[in-house]
Amino acid sequence: MTKKHIVAVDDTPANLLLVLRVMEKHYKVTCVQSGKECLDLLAEHPVDLVLMDVVMPKMNGYECCRHIRDDHPLLPPVIFLSGQTRLEDKLRGYAAGGTDYLTKPCDIEELLSKVKINLDVKDKNKGRQFDYNSYATLPMSQEQDLDPVQQFSHACLNCNSKDELANLMLKTLQVFNFNACLQIRSNHQTLNYSLTDNCAPLENSLMTGIAGYAKATVFGRLILCASNCISLLIKNMPTEDDLLYGRLKDLVNTLLANASNRMDRIKLNVECEQKFNKQPSKESFARAWKSDW
Repeated sequence: MTKKHIVAVDDTPANLLLVLRVMEKHYKVTCVQSGKECLDLLAEHPVDLVLMDVVMPKMNGYECCRHIRDDHPLLPPVIFLSGQTRLEDKLRGYAAGGTDYLTKPCDIEELLSKVKINLDVKDKNKGRQFDYNSYATLPMSQEQDLDPVQQFSHACLNCNSKDELANLMLKTLQVFNFNACLQIRSNHQTLNYSLTDNCAPLENSLMTGIAGYAKATVFGRLILCASNCISLLIKNMPTEDDLLYGRLKDLVNTLLANASNRMDRIKLNVECEQKFNKQPSKESFARAWKSDW
């Protein structure tokens, strides 16, 4: 079977040697020392995944990734390797087109796992591509009346599971042409949903990282906001229109608040049902009473 082709980009030869030794048993690995070399290579050879250092001279990893995104409609997954750990750094990498983000120094097993996950997601999303020029907007018939939000507020009262709530929320977001990802968390499970395809690992990481933040995090066209149980990543806010941007941001906050309230009720219902199911039945009480005698 033909090995997947991975390109490692780093201006430090020792780092490239380490990646080569770790990866060459499982993949075909090409090492380059600059963003320009990476772009030249991608122009001539098919590549399945890029491991990208962030801090490099002349062209940093984010700039290189943006060039890859602009020049290659079917963007190969790009995993950033960086010593920068802030949420803002990960957002910057995601905005550039990255699909995952690993903090240096990387654990070898984690690196191998991340590469496999990103290649699997790439295969699942094969043939799909995101229109980076699309913008969220108000429905033509809803310029004055934000009826879809009101409909959501009523309809979510009938949702009795995470999947039902997530699907309803995504359908409502789709009305406004939002390109979005959604994460719903409970005590024992975290589920990720997307309007277009499978969530990228970096999208999942961002939504987990923002959990519990009181204020939305804004980065260009991206908005990342969360409650205690739901995170929402919007990828295509209309940055050229301040009025429309503000209205859509308010819509997102309203949807998130309503969905979070319903999710709290769903969790409470599940907990009550579990407690009820644990209670001894009348038959078990009778058996226990007889055994005592």
